[in-house]
Amino acid sequence: MRVCGEILPGEPVVQTFRAEEDHLCGIAVLVATYGDVRRTSDLSIEVLRADDAQTPLARKTINLSTVYDNSFVDVFFDPEETSRDAVYVLRVSSDDASHGNAATLYLSDGTERIAGHLACRANGRASEADGLFAKLTYAPPVTKESVPPSLEISLITQCNLNCVHCISRDTRKTVGHLRQSVRDDLLAWAADGRLKTAYTDFSGDILWADQKFGGELGFFIDLDIPFHLDTNGTHLTVDAADRLLASKVTSINVSIDAARAETYKRIRKGSPPLDTIFTNMRMLAERRSAQGRESMKLSAAFVLMRSNIEELPDFVRRVHAAGFDTVRTIHMQAYTADRDAESLWFHRQTFNDVRLQAIAVADTLGIELFIDRPFDDRADQIGTSFCTLPWKAAYLLGNGDVLACCVPGLRMGNVYEESMEAIWNGPKYQALRRSVNSKTPPPSCLACPFNRKTNNPLSYTPHHVIRGRDYTPAVGLA
Repeated sequence: MRVCGEILPGEPVVQTFRAEEDHLCGIAVLVATYGDVRRTSDLSIEVLRADDAQTPLARKTINLSTVYDNSFVDVFFDPEETSRDAVYVLRVSSDDASHGNAATLYLSDGTERIAGHLACRANGRASEADGLFAKLTYAPPVTKESVPPSLEISLITQCNLNCVHCISRDTRKTVGHLRQSVRDDLLAWAADGRLKTAYTDFSGDILWADQKFGGELGFFIDLDIPFHLDTNGTHLTVDAADRLLASKVTSINVSIDAARAETYKRIRKGSPPLDTIFTNMRMLAERRSAQGRESMKLSAAFVLMRSNIEELPDFVRRVHAAGFDTVRTIHMQAYTADRDAESLWFHRQTFNDVRLQAIAVADTLGIELFIDRPFDDRADQIGTSFCTLPWKAAYLLGNGDVLACCVPGLRMGNVYEESMEAIWNGPKYQALRRSVNSKTPPPSCLACPFNRKTNNPLSYTPHHVIRGRDYTPAVGLA
């Protein structure tokens, strides 16, 4: 892979490609800005049909001061229903760039090259081998699969803890236990290969439910497909650990959010002592090693809030001492107004400072740490990058609700009222697939915390847009 050189006035990069599917709706181009120095010139990206070079499907102009080095810039347009085998042109140019104040793109003749590559012209030279490092996205309203190939499954809408930041407040007001008829359907889909992977859901702890009701963990094991398990670790017993180690579980994540006992008790109401959780984790890690299951990954999760952020470096140390592989952090999303004060969107410099401390600890110990990039003073941007979830997975709650995503506002139906097949390719899913990667995505997608732009304020306080409130973003680092 190589850079194509500075994109200067009169020297556009022109990529020709052939669409491989119908419903082409977007292109993401990897843009480099030559390091950390902010560039201030504009970059224009146009998408055209090769047979109509005068009428762009889309044209997006961005100022490089808003672009992170080596990040994708997305361009969306109305889906081209009959795009398969049609030829398109991607043109990237600048009218005001100059030497030292310009962007560049990457060229590749390998797997990073844009799918359907035909030819690329950069720096005045044409190439049939090298093409732009870019991604295409398509928006077919109906999938080839009759049911979601991957499901995050909640067998019960109840939990043993009452966490202050829980996303499932609304669904947990009444107890829902997934009906046996639906469980039988899930087992059948797994047996015939339609359901390929599964995840335990966020709205109720599976290991607690297994002890309280019996059979909950056995259900996931009996699916006999790879699955990921999330747990708060309160009921991570030796028996549960051994059953999991003998199953097709691929990874286990323990959600904790604190390194100090008093913080843990405040965030995870109803919890046992924090030391109990780390003791359970150490037991699991030791039994994993004893049974030769190192390929099964162990991680611990930390939801980042103003009141716990300073504990992150110590949390990394404690997770490493427990024998786990990874620390996964995620910014708390304020789904109700009372959580705004905890959002690090309003305490950005604090996050930046502690982030560096945590990275240093992780590097010293040799433990993997996933954490967002630092905040800076780039202008706020609303929106997200490409999302593929509506074509690949769904969420099934214990009350029968089918959600397109865990972000509130994307309920697609209920399996007690209609079949999963009818929901999965039904009107609501079709409408979502047409709009999720577009200029006008649903409000929940505007606030998406998973495909977020770092400086999208709505992704940190999504209740403002999901619940229809006006929002004036904060300015600068605080």
